[in-house]
Amino acid sequence: MATVKLPTPSELVAVGKQLGMNLSDHDVAFFLETMTGSVAAYGPIAAIRRLNPHPRGLLRNLRDEADPRPRALHGRSCPSS
Repeated sequence: MATVKLPTPSELVAVGKQLGMNLSDHDVAFFLETMTGSVAAYGPIAAIRRLNPHPRGLLRNLRDEADPRPRALHGRSCPSS
């Protein structure tokens, strides 16, 4: 799994130009400062995905064990009698 990283200032300027914007040095610095925390938060998420690549399956199993209702009540078929 690839890591998420902030774009470089030159990459931001290039993307801005592609979108028809002229970003100032202040705009680029503001974006990088604002997004640093959000991008850094992906590191722990990526680590979790490496430990359990199929979290939905794990959550589904936990939910099924905790749910006392028959499966037919929440969208799953019951075996016919």
